[in-house]
Amino acid sequence: MGCVIEFYDPGQETGWAGGIDGELLGCALIRVYRDRPLALAPRLPGGKAWIELPEYRRANNKVDPNDLISLGVKVGRIKEQCLGWGYEVYEVHPSTWKGGIPKEIHHKRILGLLRSSEMRAVHHGLQNVPESFQHNVLDAVGGFLWAARKEGLR
Repeated sequence: MGCVIEFYDPGQETGWAGGIDGELLGCALIRVYRDRPLALAPRLPGGKAWIELPEYRRANNKVDPNDLISLGVKVGRIKEQCLGWGYEVYEVHPSTWKGGIPKEIHHKRILGLLRSSEMRAVHHGLQNVPESFQHNVLDAVGGFLWAARKEGLR
């Protein structure tokens, strides 16, 4: 089996993207609740999970710091699940993998990097996602592409 990579973008709702050997195979919006077990399907051991960490940016002070604490709890729950699958887990700040590029511009760039089969996977993954949450999934797709490049797979 090749190199499995998953990227999680925790937010109000959590974006997920995953694939093998740098090829995006799927993406989705997943729900992570404080008081319930994660509803993630078991994975084969040996994968790598990249999880976006909450980050407070003084220059872009729109986020309540208390919301970042809740996101930190989500990150911990996702990390715990991934470690339980035997995954290597990496944490990354959004400023590291995507910088400060506005979402509209960044998402256009992400979509421009996808192969036709990957575009179909994104289209399928976004089918039942409300438009107001699609940015979480697209961020996860961008994070997956970044992680795949970092692993030398793209």
